[in-house]
Amino acid sequence: MFLLMLTLQSAAILPAGTAPPLRGEAWLVLQTAADPLALVGADVTKRVPDARVIATEECDGMRPGLFILVVKPGSSARTRDAYVRRCIAQPYSATGRGIPSVDPSFAALRARPVNFDGKDIVTFIRANLLVRPYYVDLANDPREGLRVAVEDMIDGRRRPIERDCNAPEVMRGVDHIAIACAVEQIAGQPVYRTVIYRASDLSRVREIPRCRDPQFFRVDLLRCWTQTVSAMGKVTLKPRYVTF
Repeated sequence: MFLLMLTLQSAAILPAGTAPPLRGEAWLVLQTAADPLALVGADVTKRVPDARVIATEECDGMRPGLFILVVKPGSSARTRDAYVRRCIAQPYSATGRGIPSVDPSFAALRARPVNFDGKDIVTFIRANLLVRPYYVDLANDPREGLRVAVEDMIDGRRRPIERDCNAPEVMRGVDHIAIACAVEQIAGQPVYRTVIYRASDLSRVREIPRCRDPQFFRVDLLRCWTQTVSAMGKVTLKPRYVTF
C-alpha cells in the first residue's frame, strides 16, 4: 500500500460537470496492476466504495504501463507501510482533467469478461475528444455490457457525440470532427463507418460507410481507408478522399 501525492503540472480547462483535478491532494494507493480489470468490479466496490483508477502513464515521473487503485486519506483503508509519491498529472490527459482512467460504471462488473480485456476499458483523450468506455449491467448482453462513448472536450465543455461507438477512431480538423465506429464484423474483421460532424454544433455533415482511420488534410478534405470485402470475406483497404 502506498501514499501518493497527485498534483497538476499546469491548469487545464475543465468541462462542465467534471470532477476537480487531483491538484496537490494525497491519495492512498491500495493496489497496483498492469491490467485495470484487476482493479474494478463489485468485489472491489464492496471493499473500497470510493476508490478510483488512475493510469500511471498520465503522470509524469511515474513508471508507465500500470494502473493504481486510489482512495482519499481518512477512508477505512489501512495505511500501514504507506509512503509518499508525487504524480505530475499531464494537464490535458484524463487524469489532469479530473476524469478517472476507468469509468466508475465498471464498479457493477460482477465477473471477468470473456470478449474484452483491460485495454478496452481505459478512458483517454485524443485531439480534445474523450473516448470513454463504460459498463451497462444487462443480462445476456452479447457485448458483456461494454459500451464506448465519445465526447467533445474543447472550449471547457463536455458534449456527447457518440454514445455507443465500437472501437472508435477519432480525429479533429479545423472546423470538423470525424469519428469512425466499427459497425459490423466480417470474417472476424471489424468494418467501420466514418461520420463527419460540424464542431460548432455537432451536427452530422456526412456519413461514409465502410471507411476507417479518418484524417483531415485541409478544412474541407478528409481521407479515410475504404474497406472492400471480397466474396471470400477478406477485407482490403484503399485510400478514399472525401470533400464536404
